[in-house]
Amino acid sequence: MTTIKHVGEQGAIVAGAVAVFTAAVFLAQVVADAVVFMGEWMMN
Repeated sequence: MTTIKHVGEQGAIVAGAVAVFTAAVFLAQVVADAVVFMGEWMMN
């Protein structure tokens, strides 16, 4: 029982880490797009 619970906890931690990483990558892409857009807008 303990090992199964431990694996479940590890799975939750991994899932949480993946979710945070995915959100960070998504936010980074959004910020990069915004910077490029602002840069092009400023140039024009």
